[in-house]
Amino acid sequence: MSLSKELPQLSDQELEHRAYILAERKRIIERTLNACWRAGATGFAIRGGLNLVTSVLGALVKRRKGVKAARSTADAFYDTLRYVCVDDGC
Repeated sequence: MSLSKELPQLSDQELEHRAYILAERKRIIERTLNACWRAGATGFAIRGGLNLVTSVLGALVKRRKGVKAARSTADAFYDTLRYVCVDDGC
């Protein structure tokens, strides 16, 4: 009894078709991952920009009034990461 199996002989057309299917699957995966990274980066830039503007303007206004800023930079960064990971599906 032999443990090795003979592979079926495939025609050139069938081999080309299988190669095409594999290439298409690879392309689909690459495009999906690329779209996820772009969405995450865009969300990070938008939310991070909003947090930055809010922090800067808040600091300027509160400095004039002599009040300490209510939100730290670490809190704003955490909020940005939370927003991107939850909304964009990290």
